[in-house]
Amino acid sequence: MREVAEVMGYCANWIRIVARRYNQHGPAVLADQRQHNKGAPSLLTGEHQQQLQRVLEQAPADGGLWTGPKVAQWMGGRTGRTIHPQRGWECLKRLGFSLQVPRPRHHKADPVQQELPEQVRQIQHAHPHAQVEVWAMDEHRVGLKPVIRRVWARKGHRPLIRVQQRYEWLYVYGFLHPETGASQWLLVQIA
Repeated sequence: MREVAEVMGYCANWIRIVARRYNQHGPAVLADQRQHNKGAPSLLTGEHQQQLQRVLEQAPADGGLWTGPKVAQWMGGRTGRTIHPQRGWECLKRLGFSLQVPRPRHHKADPVQQELPEQVRQIQHAHPHAQVEVWAMDEHRVGLKPVIRRVWARKGHRPLIRVQQRYEWLYVYGFLHPETGASQWLLVQIA
């Protein structure tokens, strides 16, 4: 027993247990038996899981963003038990949420005014003899401290977060004409 224990890296007592199992039940019991473990029962009942899914579609009571600890606190309120914050994170994963970086959106943005094809048609209708070109534009604000936060959201749905920039810096604008590849640059210093 000692020699086998040394070679295998187990204690002698464990080798005795394995040998006894083999002698009583044959080689089938030597396989990993953890697959038969049922695991601990779920902390939330099916009804509580449905309630949690509905609650996660809305903002939390404190008005912030959902996090693992907040979900664990919600779970604790329903079960009457102290729930470790890690359990909230695991519950979010099990319900199909993933941690994502939201796409910033200005709080005054109007999605209707951002529809490009309608705007192009209106301009062409207003100026039938003018040549209308569509250019792509991107900007970079040098020195801006960007908002980088992660929030829980259902997989496949990119979350939006309202931001209001409070800094005035150097703006670098780049314009590109997709058809010709022509580009233009504009630097704006706002003080």
